[in-house]
Amino acid sequence: MKPGLRRCGSPTLRVTNEAIAKWQAPPRQSPGGLTHYSEMVIETALMLRMTFYLPLRQTEGFMESIFALLGVTVSAADQSTLSRRAMTLPSVSLGRMPDRPRTY
Repeated sequence: MKPGLRRCGSPTLRVTNEAIAKWQAPPRQSPGGLTHYSEMVIETALMLRMTFYLPLRQTEGFMESIFALLGVTVSAADQSTLSRRAMTLPSVSLGRMPDRPRTY
């Protein structure tokens, strides 16, 4: 078997210094609660969720484990934040997001 075929099932994730710098959301200009995570963080988590058919709570844990493996000192958005912020993102199609993980 060719080495490339063996690697096709191995996901590679990179967290760049630019992404870490943009992790925190800019200060809000409107009244309301503080936004802790940038839209990039929420979109990244939701893309991972859709890719691997994960529920929100498992998406949070998956991101935390990735950061621990990479030694990155950022926190993952919790599942309630992902759910709430997904409703406001124009780039996320809620109709195509899975309600529950796919069973094989």
